[in-house]
Amino acid sequence: MPKVVLVPAPSVGPDGRMRRYLPLGLLSLRALAGRGPAEVDLSLPGDDLTRTRYRSSAELVADLASALPDLGGFDTVGLATMCSSFHHTLRLAREIKSRAPDLAVWLGGPHVSVVASEALHAFPDLIDAVFVGEGEGAFSEALARGRGGDIEGVMTRAGELVPRPPLVDLDELPFIRLGEPELDVLRWQATERSAPVTIPFEVARGCPGRCTFCSTRRFWGRKVRRKSLGRIIEQMRRYHDETGVRRFEIMGDNLSASLPWLRKLCAALARDAPEMRWQADLKLDRMSGGDLDLLWRGGCRGFFVGVESGSQATLDRVRKGVDLDREVRLIDQALHHGFEVKTSLIVGFPWETAGDVDRTFRLHCELLEKGVSQSQVWLLCPLPGTDLLTEHEPRFDRLGSRIAMDGVPLDADTREMARRHPGLFAQLGRFDAPRLAPLDVDATVATASQLTALYARTRQAPADGVDES
Repeated sequence: MPKVVLVPAPSVGPDGRMRRYLPLGLLSLRALAGRGPAEVDLSLPGDDLTRTRYRSSAELVADLASALPDLGGFDTVGLATMCSSFHHTLRLAREIKSRAPDLAVWLGGPHVSVVASEALHAFPDLIDAVFVGEGEGAFSEALARGRGGDIEGVMTRAGELVPRPPLVDLDELPFIRLGEPELDVLRWQATERSAPVTIPFEVARGCPGRCTFCSTRRFWGRKVRRKSLGRIIEQMRRYHDETGVRRFEIMGDNLSASLPWLRKLCAALARDAPEMRWQADLKLDRMSGGDLDLLWRGGCRGFFVGVESGSQATLDRVRKGVDLDREVRLIDQALHHGFEVKTSLIVGFPWETAGDVDRTFRLHCELLEKGVSQSQVWLLCPLPGTDLLTEHEPRFDRLGSRIAMDGVPLDADTREMARRHPGLFAQLGRFDAPRLAPLDVDATVATASQLTALYARTRQAPADGVDES
């Protein structure tokens, strides 16, 4: 009987400390395994790992490896990957192989799915198989067979990838139950954010957008698939019955891609689950004030908006497909309505001028002044699998993990990996922007972060978080 331990991708904050989160994909895999004879454990980082400010990847990986269960009790380790911490994950794979050479190491997740072939060829001694794209079907088959090869959606060193069609009916996915370790993560998050406990769960996959800087559609596809309204409400009720929590983060890459569907969801929640409260990622520019009213009646109390730029020309060039002025007006209306709104913007596009960066920074300041609870300005990250990366070469003169502002300094080993395999680590570089001074862009990002922190300290928050009414 296969015995597998799943390990989330490390998430590190700008201060160099580990952040805890619920890995929904791995929780789904574990729930699937419960339908069969395989034993699948999930190793979640404990609170102790969040107290250290890590100064190198080697130090971080040593602690991650020490926190793993006894590897002698498993046949396979499954490591999740994401762009910001792929270098940490590969070093963790190396540490695992040094301790248990016969243990199979499987990788999956958004980042490695895009660079599967390159990763297997670059690190053949570390990776036994890569699960490409959605992992549930391939993982279930691999558990049944007891190996990772000769399966649709799985790439090994010995064979070519046979693509696996994405799951069509998301209602087929198992319900995820949250045990005490998972609830402990949620409580830690709530403490860190000075907010109520909120449970994340997935309701949709896929994004029809064509944004040139985003790799989402390469992993989930452009066709949006959604759980049924009944399944969504049943999941909320199950979580509430099991945990007492009635606040949720509804996960989906583009929840408002279909406004008719979103309106139906809000109407169903208002009718059948009026006590539930939720937040989500939304694209606002096609909405109306009436849609905001419907969201509120449906229990929505907050959302995140990727505004991306203060320049409409840049938004058009990256095929964002939004009217900036209209979206900002809707954000203003939402704030007056009582929603908690979070936003993010990006600077450092290859064609940008100082004026473009200034417009983005000024919009950041405007949003904070309007009352958004958080606004973040990021330095553009070259992501594998994006159209932008095929059009512009990244530079590696000032390496750093910028997509999540990972604060762990890159040591010599990581720098050497990036220089030897630039296709795997484009996210550690930056795009050349000839009309921008790199120091000015970095200063803009740093100043924007300081302003966000200043506004957060001076703003009087309600004692119990977002208003329930």
